Amino acid sequence: MTKKTMPEGGKRTEILSASLALFLENGYEKTSVRMISREVGCEVGLVYYYFKTKEELFEQALSSYFLQTEEEIDTLCKQTEFSIEKNIDKFMNYIETKADTYRKAFSESVHLSVRTMICEKIASLSEKYFIYILEKEGKKDPEIFALFLSRGICNAALRDEAEYYQKNKDILLRTAKKMLEIETKEVVAKKREMPSFLL
Repeated sequence: MTKKTMPEGGKRTEILSASLALFLENGYEKTSVRMISREVGCEVGLVYYYFKTKEELFEQALSSYFLQTEEEIDTLCKQTEFSIEKNIDKFMNYIETKADTYRKAFSESVHLSVRTMICEKIASLSEKYFIYILEKEGKKDPEIFALFLSRGICNAALRDEAEYYQKNKDILLRTAKKMLEIETKEVVAKKREMPSFLL
């Protein structure tokens, strides 16, 4: 007897959405497949129909989490102000909110390597925003500055200790704004004459 095919949309999307919310609220270890099925209002078997393991479900839920982050950053790009300072303020407010959700979700219940990967992914997605505002301002080398800004701000905000970011928020903001005042110049090496004693 052949396995009955089921539609990909509806329930699968519901399961992903519910599991993401539960993983964010409780972490990986404290979220069971049974809890997810109860939240969705389906049998445990249906969850396993779409996802072979809890780990696969977690990975798919994280992908949707990153997709959501990417969409939020796209929205931030569309809402940029004329002032680069206001754009940085806006980003820092966004990442602070994101960090609160992140800490709830991925504190002690997820392995350090997974938490590090999530932090890196969010920082990588944030680069797009900084490149956008720097290019809009006509800054030289936007990729380099975006790399420093996204990693610096995100790594500070997404640390396990919320106090660290709060304590250093002002200096991060000042540093970011100072950085954006820097204009990069091409350095051309001067041709040096060979000393006569070496000829």
